[in-house]
Amino acid sequence: MPTVKKAVTGKDYGKAIINNVDRDHSNDPFVVKKVEAAKAFLRKNGLPDHLKK
Repeated sequence: MPTVKKAVTGKDYGKAIINNVDRDHSNDPFVVKKVEAAKAFLRKNGLPDHLKK
């Protein structure tokens, strides 16, 4: 998904700038560690009943 940034100059708002170059964080060690910790927590504790469909 492209990132939309607004270029602001002075008191006026400029046109939106669309950036098609997004960073991929799927192999980031910090993100991988957090995802594994979240999966382990859900395996151990499960979801609350009001969140289950």
